[in-house]
Amino acid sequence: MKKNKKQLHEALAVLLTKLSSAMDNPLLMDNYVVKALRTVLLEYKESGELYDAYKEQIQSTMESDNPWIGMLMKSIGGDASVKESMTDEAIKGMVNSMLGE
Repeated sequence: MKKNKKQLHEALAVLLTKLSSAMDNPLLMDNYVVKALRTVLLEYKESGELYDAYKEQIQSTMESDNPWIGMLMKSIGGDASVKESMTDEAIKGMVNSMLGE
């Protein structure tokens, strides 16, 4: 994957997470920046880029050599059950939920 595409996907995943946090804060819901961010992310969702970005984020987290990630995976039942539950439909559901849809 091109470096620019990888950077875009990393940025989209971070922005999606930030939007989800901001949407949980009632004081920020009427904030123009939050509304603008959601509008931009919806455009990327329609093109498929947002889904690809979030899927890559999940895959790279699960394949990480980070010992903390390894401990977390073991504590929730191991790699196999988590990987099986990360279907395309589940990931799409997460993205939709984070966008407030």
